Amino acid sequence: GYLLFNPAEEFNITPKKQSLPGEMLTVDEVKRILDLPFPADFLGIRDKAILYVLATTGLRNREVFELKKEDINWENKNSGVFC
Repeated sequence: GYLLFNPAEEFNITPKKQSLPGEMLTVDEVKRILDLPFPADFLGIRDKAILYVLATTGLRNREVFELKKEDINWENKNSGVFC
């Protein structure tokens, strides 16, 4: 039951160079975005928290969407937010 040759050797697979999508925001642009939500109600507080997580952790949108309370390290606030 073994092949005498590797059929995958026929394929020339080279990794693609990946680049970041779009342009990066300036510091001033990030500050303006973080100031947008008005935290007077639950939705404003939620939106501000989501924006801060996105801006400070490098998580992707999907990763923030899937974030659970159990993923947060509540004990050690100085060494990073996530376990």
